[in-house]
Amino acid sequence: MKKVSCLIFCGLIIFAISSQNSQAMVKPVSFYINGGVITDDSFSFDPFQWTAGAIIDISIPASPIMISPECHIIVTNFDFNFFTLAPAVLVNFKFSSLFVGAGITKWWPLGSEAEGFEASDFLLKINAGLKGVGVRLTAFLITEFDPLFKYNTIGATLGFGF
Repeated sequence: MKKVSCLIFCGLIIFAISSQNSQAMVKPVSFYINGGVITDDSFSFDPFQWTAGAIIDISIPASPIMISPECHIIVTNFDFNFFTLAPAVLVNFKFSSLFVGAGITKWWPLGSEAEGFEASDFLLKINAGLKGVGVRLTAFLITEFDPLFKYNTIGATLGFGF
């Protein structure tokens, strides 16, 4: 919990310092490189899992809708013999610099120690965040469709855009 709080606090400081140019909010396409942490709903961070990836925000003209394809790798501790590839597609609704949305994701285990592990079913991903000029702070929840909200993965990412 302490690591997620620190990540969110640092993200909010960067977001507050960055200038709030309204023209940047209407860019049709934004690309972000980001990193973050994930855990289960007990917030134990045992084992520690971190994520790195990229997000493209595609704004629909004259609409508050933004389509956000993304792809991340999830690494446990710093052991690169086993990691997870986690692509997702989300539909977000923008409200000034705030956005909320949902979509689907599917996880594939990769690496030399991934033998015997299978890809996940499609999972529901719900996210909310703040988007500033060159900065994107996101909190998310990932859950199975059946049973819904029983086994959850929670995380936060901080992205820097181009």
